[in-house]
Amino acid sequence: MTADLEKGLNHLCHGYKTFFTHAIPYFGAMLEAIKQGHPASVYPMFVKYN
Repeated sequence: MTADLEKGLNHLCHGYKTFFTHAIPYFGAMLEAIKQGHPASVYPMFVKYN
């Protein structure tokens, strides 16, 4: 069930949420590297740790 109690929630939703919650900062770092003219592979230089 969805948060609105609708049927049809995919069994993979929890996994996707977990993955993207973890990966978003790294995707953002890759984007920042590319914006600054670097290859995405140098993303560790742009990761912002809390």
